[in-house]
Amino acid sequence: MPIDAQPLLAASASVQEPVAGERNKRRLALFFGSLLGACDTVSDGMVFADLTSRGWAGLGVPLVFLCVAQQWMTFYFLWCSGMKRWTDFWQVVLCAAVGLVSFFVVADFCSDWRFTVQQVGLGMLCVSIAPLMHFWAGFPEGKPPVSSGFVWWEIAAGTISAPASAIISLYSCFLLRSVPTQLGLSLVFSVWSITRAAGRLNRLGAKPGMCDDLFNWKELPDVVFRLTFLAVLAFLARPQSSSVSYFALVTIASQFAADVAYLLGMARMPVGVAALLASAMVVGHPPEFLTCFVGSRTAHRMMRLAMSLVVAAAAGTIHFYMRILNPTDDRLEALLTHFPYVVLAMVAAAVLIPVAAVAEAGSEKHLDFAAAHREVTRKFRAATAEDDVILAKILFHIDRA
Repeated sequence: MPIDAQPLLAASASVQEPVAGERNKRRLALFFGSLLGACDTVSDGMVFADLTSRGWAGLGVPLVFLCVAQQWMTFYFLWCSGMKRWTDFWQVVLCAAVGLVSFFVVADFCSDWRFTVQQVGLGMLCVSIAPLMHFWAGFPEGKPPVSSGFVWWEIAAGTISAPASAIISLYSCFLLRSVPTQLGLSLVFSVWSITRAAGRLNRLGAKPGMCDDLFNWKELPDVVFRLTFLAVLAFLARPQSSSVSYFALVTIASQFAADVAYLLGMARMPVGVAALLASAMVVGHPPEFLTCFVGSRTAHRMMRLAMSLVVAAAAGTIHFYMRILNPTDDRLEALLTHFPYVVLAMVAAAVLIPVAAVAEAGSEKHLDFAAAHREVTRKFRAATAEDDVILAKILFHIDRA
């Protein structure tokens, strides 16, 4: 009896069309995500070159150190988990090597362009080719293989180097009493990268939508407040004879230590994992992809608010006495005169945060033991099926999957 193949072909085509459409959406999201990562690293390099050209090495060195350390730490983290090989190490050292060769060797052969070549060489120290490599590997299917660790590269870049770049860029604008183009672009890309990375960290093990994958509005008020607050704090408490604000560095270090203690008190985990998650909490909140931290955002906000009030009072006191010593150096007036929109953004974000906290308090999920166990088991099976070794280990050791 002959079989009519026409209905089968029509059904196959109807199945392939949605699959192709989803793949194209993933490719588009991958393109914009990779473009954002590339622009963020390039803008960090531009900021570092600009700071060194102004003689502010005290600001540029911490930035390049965090950018380079973030890449090395992420590679080592993935290599220890079996997700990277030593043959992939060239991805970490390539841009730094090109930058050093350009600064010390190539510049000597380009006498007419010596300064420009040296600036490009300095900027290359902060650049990473990881976003381009992930785009190349993931374009056929719309996403890189999980075993490449691309998610962890994006999270590390968005929670370690991006906040440092944003704070230093905004603080440098305060010192200059203006917003140069490269500093403004770096600030925009950094804020975008931070919100995206914070959203990715909270959604690990879940399937995000395309809009959520590109930008996370939920994290924006907290990110804007923390970045502006720390930059204003650094500017008000800066010593008169230095461009470096040591008070702000101590504040960030104390916040990091408090977050590590908070994580270790909430769940049993290795100190290294706690340090990695705490670096994301400097401008973010506890990672809610772990069931033990579901509903902890409000409590962490209250702890951060108390610390912010203390350090704000201390910075205000320092500024008051420095104003007595030098009546012409009124930094608060300079902020209100040259950057009223920054102060307005900080105040608006400070108002939105408690409003969001009240709104989220009624919708926070409090899972019972059985529901939490089922959720952890589901995420663990998905992580092992996709060969995400790091997520599987974290779920196994912390959430007891």
